[in-house]
Amino acid sequence: MTDTTSRLKTALIVDSPSIAKWQMSALRYCLDRLEIDSVLFCTNSVVGKRIFRHGLYYLLNLFSIQNQQTKPVNWADVVDDPTKIVKFECLTSGAWQKIDNETREYISKQKFDLIIKFGMNLLRDPQGLETKYGVLSFHHGDPRSFRGRPSGFYELLSNCDEISVVVQQLSNRLDGGTIYSFGSYRMHRHSYRRTLEYVFEQGAILLRRAIDNCQIENPLNLLPTGTNYKLPSNLLVVEFIFRLAIRKIKRLGFGLFFRKRWRIASIENLRVDQFSKDTEVKFVNEPATPNGLSFVADPHILPSGKIVCEATQDRSIDGFLVLLGPTGYEPIDTSLLGRPRHLSFPFTFEENGKLYLLPEMASYGSQSLCELNDKFVVVKTHRLVGLEDERLIDPVLFRKDECWYLFAGRKGTENDHLFLWTSSTLFERFTPHPMNPIVISPRRARNAGALIEIGDGLFRMGQNNCHDYGDGITISRVIRLDPDAFEESPIGTLLVGEGHGPHTFSTANNRTVIDYYETVVDPLAWWGRAKSTLKRRSNQ
Repeated sequence: MTDTTSRLKTALIVDSPSIAKWQMSALRYCLDRLEIDSVLFCTNSVVGKRIFRHGLYYLLNLFSIQNQQTKPVNWADVVDDPTKIVKFECLTSGAWQKIDNETREYISKQKFDLIIKFGMNLLRDPQGLETKYGVLSFHHGDPRSFRGRPSGFYELLSNCDEISVVVQQLSNRLDGGTIYSFGSYRMHRHSYRRTLEYVFEQGAILLRRAIDNCQIENPLNLLPTGTNYKLPSNLLVVEFIFRLAIRKIKRLGFGLFFRKRWRIASIENLRVDQFSKDTEVKFVNEPATPNGLSFVADPHILPSGKIVCEATQDRSIDGFLVLLGPTGYEPIDTSLLGRPRHLSFPFTFEENGKLYLLPEMASYGSQSLCELNDKFVVVKTHRLVGLEDERLIDPVLFRKDECWYLFAGRKGTENDHLFLWTSSTLFERFTPHPMNPIVISPRRARNAGALIEIGDGLFRMGQNNCHDYGDGITISRVIRLDPDAFEESPIGTLLVGEGHGPHTFSTANNRTVIDYYETVVDPLAWWGRAKSTLKRRSNQ
């Protein structure tokens, strides 16, 4: 059996005295697993630039690709012995570079477990370097669609759903090595710089997962069938900048003069275990939004048949919790949580005859579990032990085999990362799951409601946030859920034909409700957003 806890004797390939900030983060995530024994320093990896053909790309590089996450950091800080530096000149053949024989002999004698490539260009014959787990390298792009470079450029140009990151074991095929970790991330469609900063920063965690999978011989079944892209021409860069500018203008216009009007509707009772494709929901009825509320969203059905949900008032984006009934709404008394701040996603459940509320309350701080009386008033709060430093987004609890599982996002990465914590009881310490983050995908990471059990099947609803927030739900079958492992597989999606959504799904007592939104013109939308922003800043 492979020992996945011992430190691996590792060498770094670099071509300067520094590496990027995100690369240093990737190493720091793994320092308990890596003994960085040597540095292989290539002194001649710089290749010539075709200024006439790619000049605008190099200019774009200065303002976008060079960002906070690509700032240089001295790699000596993580090397066990900074004096063990092997400088060499690589052999070149076109765009490919090869490590010289003398350096290859050094690698063979040192018997490295692993080499991590953070320098040089295309490396010829990496499989010929004598190491146990080969040469690992990042590629920012899904090799099934986007091989080559530059990172993220063609995904943004094509307005793709997401941008992916892989860590692969290099081969002689460009971005065609064996993949050992994979993640997909939401793009900032109006900004190349912000997209790259986010993807570089968040993708850094994938190195550790790749090392784990190398050691247990668990490669991912992803084939490098994508187009081999090259540096864009000046004309293509002009088109790229134009498209991003249009998106910036649309984004600004929406923020100033448009808003989303969220509504709740009952739909046909759906058998989620029978899904195998995209399905448009059909409304059974669409109750009017009660007077005094600008929108209602995040519905959860209670045993009584009432709906608890998030609501907002006119010209506000701060949510509070209400009960919806046949004749209107009742605000829920959450004063025990402190002075009013944003509350949403009121997940509810019963345990030992008591009714509990687990709302999204990241604006308050750490997560509380609220105990409710029969009038749905919060009478007691319980801080979740072990989560004091977390700011959870859309939390959901589920009990299985005498273990409680808490699924939630973390503030800042909630739209493409899902995390899991476990505890023996609701009031004992919650500990992070060893596979965190258990999902990395804007198509399904963020919770869209409770987990649903049907027969022997368990299903999780996840928001599709690839383009617009909350514009559809991905249904996934949970294949494995225990304190050591998690695995799920998408089986279908829910869409709203007229409008956008759904965003939250709740079913109980032979009734199913969802929420969805329509985009409406509001000349004072900017004023409501400004007031809410100022209020939140004053609460910090």
